[in-house]
Amino acid sequence: MKRAIFNKYVDEICSEINMPRDSLFLKDRTTKYSNARFILYNVCYNRPMTIMQIVEYMDDNGYKTTRQSVEHGIQKIYETKDPDVQDFINHLTRKVK
Repeated sequence: MKRAIFNKYVDEICSEINMPRDSLFLKDRTTKYSNARFILYNVCYNRPMTIMQIVEYMDDNGYKTTRQSVEHGIQKIYETKDPDVQDFINHLTRKVK
C-alpha cells in the first residue's frame, strides 16, 4: 500500500518539475534533482512512512541511499524558507490520497 503512494508522489513530483521519472533516481547532486528527492522524502515521511521504507523504495528504483541522507533531506525541506516549496508540498499531500 505505501509503495503505491510512494510511486504516486514520484509521478507528481516529476510531472511538476518536468523531468523523466528515471532522472529522479540518478546519482545527480544538481539542485533540481536533490531538491526533488528531498521533497519526496518529506512528503513520504509525513504520510507517514518510516525512513527505512523510504530507503527501501528508493533502492527499488535503483537509487542507493542511507537513513542519514534521507533524514538530511527531510531536515533541509523543514528549514527552507521558500514559500513555493511549501505550497507545492501542501498541494501534493492534498492531491495524493
